Amino acid sequence: MPEFRQRFPDIELDIDFSDRLVDVTQEDYDAVIRTGRLADSQLLARPLAQYGPVVVGSPAYFARHGEPATPADLEGHACIRYRAPASGRVEPWRFAVDDHTFAVEPRASLTLNDMEAVLSACVSGLGLAYVPDYIARGPMEGGLLRTVLGAHTHSEGTFHILWPPNRHEAPRLRAFIDHLTSRLSGWPAREMRFQVA
Repeated sequence: MPEFRQRFPDIELDIDFSDRLVDVTQEDYDAVIRTGRLADSQLLARPLAQYGPVVVGSPAYFARHGEPATPADLEGHACIRYRAPASGRVEPWRFAVDDHTFAVEPRASLTLNDMEAVLSACVSGLGLAYVPDYIARGPMEGGLLRTVLGAHTHSEGTFHILWPPNRHEAPRLRAFIDHLTSRLSGWPAREMRFQVA
């Protein structure tokens, strides 16, 4: 966003983060960013970036409890789980071994319904967390978190930007879409709605 604002200071952005699936045309939004499988619709779409899960822990946690070598080793670790606000369901941890994917439901030492809170608890050393790679990137680069079980995780999805075809040629929206396409390196795994004025 800082680069976009510098390049296009006259374009006003109204950004709303939401877990709710909105009707882009009925609710009069210029564009949305969504993750996961796209439903058939009349919206135009462009892929932005792929993402996948990582299992992370703090150096202090690993110093006290060691590192799991396989998904089965999670049974002996404190695990911080994420409960999706929209469904109320605790998300499973998905792994792959020899091209076989499977879900694990580790015993939760702590369950939270906000991904940033999960990450904060993990950085604080309260346990291991299974989070999207783009959420953990900053703390990993800063040495606050380390990944484990990397050989057992895989790319899981793609971010797409979607917009109504009747707004396709709007110069301000086109500038925003082009900028995101060239610069996106990771966004929260929930829907983001944009109003470009």
